[in-house]
Amino acid sequence: MIDIITTTLQAICNKLIAIIMTTLQAICNELIDIITTTLQAICKELLGIITTTLQAVCIELIDIITTTLQAICNELIDIITTTLQEICNEFIDIITTTLQETCNELIDIITNTQQA
Repeated sequence: MIDIITTTLQAICNKLIAIIMTTLQAICNELIDIITTTLQAICKELLGIITTTLQAVCIELIDIITTTLQAICNELIDIITTTLQEICNEFIDIITTTLQETCNELIDIITNTQQA
């Protein structure tokens, strides 16, 4: 009887952890997509303003600055995206570990109660 309860509780915990992990990953991916898209739009807008202003000054200068700004923006987007993904992965790992430990403790408590 205890084995059935333990197996059932472990299966429930595994399902809950899987659902929570999947949900958190989806949320993190959505946030990363939103932030990346927003940053790209901001960078595009800034590049447009700077480009328009510089057109009156010098075409060569515009090409150099635009290329450099695009490279900087791409690097920033990559750094922010990577950092957010690492933070999300750490967060998911912490929650998963905590949930697993809690489930194991609950199973132990229930198992010990059933034996007593």
